[in-house]
Amino acid sequence: MKNKRGFVLPEFLRIIIAVVCVVLLIFLAFKLYGMFALRTDVEQARETLGQIMALVNNLQYGETGSLLIVAPEGWSLISDDNKLYICDIKSIKVGNSRERDSALALCSSQGIYGEFEIPVEIQHNCKLQVIEGCFELEELPVKLYFEKSDKIKILTRGDLFGDVTFEEILDLRGESLKTIKELAMSYVDSRDNSIRKEINKIITDYFSDLDTEKIFKIKKEDFIWVFTLSEEKIAFGGKVDMTIFKETSHPGYDFTGEPAGERSFIFEKQNRKYKINLYYYDKTETEEIAGWI
Repeated sequence: MKNKRGFVLPEFLRIIIAVVCVVLLIFLAFKLYGMFALRTDVEQARETLGQIMALVNNLQYGETGSLLIVAPEGWSLISDDNKLYICDIKSIKVGNSRERDSALALCSSQGIYGEFEIPVEIQHNCKLQVIEGCFELEELPVKLYFEKSDKIKILTRGDLFGDVTFEEILDLRGESLKTIKELAMSYVDSRDNSIRKEINKIITDYFSDLDTEKIFKIKKEDFIWVFTLSEEKIAFGGKVDMTIFKETSHPGYDFTGEPAGERSFIFEKQNRKYKINLYYYDKTETEEIAGWI
């Protein structure tokens, strides 16, 4: 009996020791993996920041450039005066009214930032819209746009398809090398139908490259844009069957209601004011404008 007990006890101890060793190895593996993953995120953050710095520094005043951001996922871009941080703020808790200060302190401690000669502005918020001037790098890759003027504006096409993009469209050039603004002004003088065709082609080409379902929640085959120049309501759109307008209850393109965020470009010609608008809607729901660009 003694021998049997003496045999069982060492075997039991060996099993316990083996289990403990396995647990320790698993813990160590997770620890090492976490350290490796963190180190990789830091390297990716520095690389992304370097790409942003290079792009912005090469932009001239008034130019806009774009960059496809691929990493590090789950991190954030935060602007603070003329500094741009890229950091991990997932640990920041909301609800104390000092979230932005806490985020900036954390970002400063992580030390991954770029410094520019002019202020940086991010028109996004993080952490349930609480932390201002912040963009969360989620659902990567994402294309960001960098506009350089008296400040550096960081924008996305999907979330901020507004004033800047409207201006961007108006500054697009066609075969004549004139911008849409310039073409519209020329049309007021000449009423040349070739100008209408050129503007139509410029805007059609522009929207053909967009994922309208992602940006506007409208399938590409159902997405309709309309460009208007008034006083004399000249309207034409990409791939538009004009009967669509005749079938609406708002003839003459005077749609009822005021869509949120109407944006216009107004110019004066021959002592008269003209206004350019660009709006879009869903072909399957022609009664109302979906939105102004």
